[in-house]
Amino acid sequence: MAILELRHQMRYARDMKSSSKLNAMGINGLFKLIAFVTAVFLGLPVPIFAAGSTSASEIQDALGNKFCPGNLRIIVAGADSEPETEPTVSDAYRHFGDEDILKSLNFLEREKRKILNLCANADTDQNSRVLALFHLGLLCHVAQDFYRKSNYVEIKSEELERSKKDISSSDLYNLELIDWSGLIRLLRDGGHSSIRVKAFDKSNPNSEASSHKVAGVTYFDVARELSVRETERQWHQIESLIRSHFHANGPSVLAALLNASVPDSLASEIINDKARAIEE
Repeated sequence: MAILELRHQMRYARDMKSSSKLNAMGINGLFKLIAFVTAVFLGLPVPIFAAGSTSASEIQDALGNKFCPGNLRIIVAGADSEPETEPTVSDAYRHFGDEDILKSLNFLEREKRKILNLCANADTDQNSRVLALFHLGLLCHVAQDFYRKSNYVEIKSEELERSKKDISSSDLYNLELIDWSGLIRLLRDGGHSSIRVKAFDKSNPNSEASSHKVAGVTYFDVARELSVRETERQWHQIESLIRSHFHANGPSVLAALLNASVPDSLASEIINDKARAIEE
């Protein structure tokens, strides 16, 4: 069972006193939870790769040739995990679904700080390594959602159409990535941006927003390409921060993140403990 599924079940368990939540989990959910606990208790392999999600696919394309399979699975689990908020608190900002996009931008910065703090001893401590990779997945998912959920693709495509007569698919796939620092500075200074996050969801390739084409390329495909490139950029930025902050052990931290895998069952336990600590 995937870590994603584990975290879903933990949220249900936390709200077990609510009959509606209990009904939502159902018999299948209970069987899955029992299966996970049994596997960990008996020392059986616990697969944690949440295959099939859009974010997982983009992470695989961007980072699959950089991280060992086990560590890549932890990154994907983080990307597909539940947000660390109480059930009554909206998590729309984590998906660039809140009209106040500064909330999402601030979340990105918090995740980067968490990752950097965890990386201080990620070369020698498995707990820190797992959680650093997990939060890297969270970071990547939010950054990807910017292109899927906002009108950034629409804005840049329209700018391209106005500035160039004959547009090729290459032009679209090579649209510039967002200037995060510039956008954050603009909004924190009280400025206004043309970026919007309502009615532009390109998560589903069959949606109206996704199906729009320019030069034979759908907005869904453009958003996906930007998301893959953004995922690569986020990792390169984290990599640079590690090198600049940890002069003594930076290389060993990076080597551990990339290649020192943690058994799936242990990684699940670490994230399980983290979720339990949040609840308490």
